[in-house]
Amino acid sequence: LASFTQAAAPTTTQNIFTWTPENVRLKKSQYSNTASFDFTPWFIDPVKAIYGDDWDEINIVAGTGAGKSTMLEIMMSYDVTFPTGDDLLYITQNDGNAAAFNRDRLQPTLERTLSTKDLMLSLKDKDKTREAIKLPHMILHTVGANMSSLQELSVGKVLGDEPWNWNSSNLIGEARKRLHDRVDGKLILTSQAGSQEGKGSEWYDQT
Repeated sequence: LASFTQAAAPTTTQNIFTWTPENVRLKKSQYSNTASFDFTPWFIDPVKAIYGDDWDEINIVAGTGAGKSTMLEIMMSYDVTFPTGDDLLYITQNDGNAAAFNRDRLQPTLERTLSTKDLMLSLKDKDKTREAIKLPHMILHTVGANMSSLQELSVGKVLGDEPWNWNSSNLIGEARKRLHDRVDGKLILTSQAGSQEGKGSEWYDQT
């Protein structure tokens, strides 16, 4: 019984707002290499909703330079540190943008963040591709907003970046399906407002 209790003990987590400045070290930020929600207080309530139990879908509308991508980097670093057992899916405008985010922002941040850097250093090159970072306990998928990239994935959290620029072909609906009706699944969409011809109408309609 003692052995079982020790093995089955719940994972200890730390509040994301106190954890972030203690751990996250960004490569690219217009504010500071040490991350803190003090720099972007307008994201505090949305992030509380994301990690709370009241909402399955959260839409965040914010302009250029508001820190949307930095917020997503922080959340992904936090979810690697305190995993729920499910994979994570990041979607942005196209495959090239997704690969650039993976290579130029996400991987460097995970390699610099105090709670994840040793884990990242232990990975082999084959575990870090354009489309994914394959960790021992989870996979971070980074893909473009197109139907072929969103097929056959099953994840616990979907992060949609800039859906105002996604092609209007039910891609938000397809992203939602990647959660496969998980009770604790989360769809988070963060973007500029509006849409443009042939793109973003789903985002515009639901915000």
